[in-house]
Amino acid sequence: MRKRRRGLAVAFLLASVAFVAPLRARAQQGDAVTAGDSLDVEWATPPECPSSGELRRRVAARVPVGLAVRARGRVEKRAARYRLSLEVSTASSRGDRVLEAASCEELVESAAVVIAMSVAPAAERAREEEAAAAPAAPAPPSAPAPAASTSPERPSEAPSRRASGAPAHVLVRAELSGDAGLLPIAALGGGLAVGVVLARDLSLEANADLFGSQDGTVGASAAGASFGLITGGARACYAVTHGLEIAPCVGVEVARIAASGFGAAKVSDADSVTWGPEALVAGRFPVAGPISVRFGLGAFVPISRQSFVISAAGTVHQPGAVALRTWFGPEVRF
Repeated sequence: MRKRRRGLAVAFLLASVAFVAPLRARAQQGDAVTAGDSLDVEWATPPECPSSGELRRRVAARVPVGLAVRARGRVEKRAARYRLSLEVSTASSRGDRVLEAASCEELVESAAVVIAMSVAPAAERAREEEAAAAPAAPAPPSAPAPAASTSPERPSEAPSRRASGAPAHVLVRAELSGDAGLLPIAALGGGLAVGVVLARDLSLEANADLFGSQDGTVGASAAGASFGLITGGARACYAVTHGLEIAPCVGVEVARIAASGFGAAKVSDADSVTWGPEALVAGRFPVAGPISVRFGLGAFVPISRQSFVISAAGTVHQPGAVALRTWFGPEVRF
């Protein structure tokens, strides 16, 4: 009789295990499906960009389990930059964001941060509800204050912090330049410009140009002089548009005009150095990667204008009150 009861107990125990194990596995499977369904991401990008699976992985690492979020993102390549249109929806809010970056990798990271921050208020409310439902416990006297780094960052703060910490870029440009006003006739020259891009919109640069020599005479006489021009200066430019960049610039320029006389009984060499403010509008068109074409058109106002004179003949040349300046050439930023 005892053996029979023992056998019945063993059989009942085995039947219980066989019945409970599938239910437990099914419950675990249902939890996994629920957790996976809480994150809905659609991601349309160019082939060189990270996949939607990579974005889901980064978002899942930041979004608390059980909070539903839906995100729709589309990345378009415009010239040398990438533009993201992002729509994020939660149970209590919906928002649209437009982000730009130099690479898709930066956009994926920014999108993951924005999506995670969009559900941060919901996560805070969930924690407050759990705290209200649980019995209050006395706080230990030496409990440390929460670290500042654990507070959630607002979505609007993340792009501004990245912009303020953006690294500077060096620019180098070879340019073909033109001048009308400092020499007797309009002249062409060539030069070099170097500078630094402190932010996406602000750049500082210094330039130097050498112009071809030309002759000027006193009226119809044979007496005159051969003129040469060297200029150099510094300017600051601030871009007001992107893609095809338009940037107003202001700066200061120094010009040296050298003259060598000819055709008179007594000739000599002379030079004049002047300086003044410069104002112009610059444009920049991206070509490929860090290479672009940049151009500028503006005016230079010399503070002083010395005349070049041949004795007993007359004035050969005096610089104009305003000189028109232009330049054009390829530029590299790295």
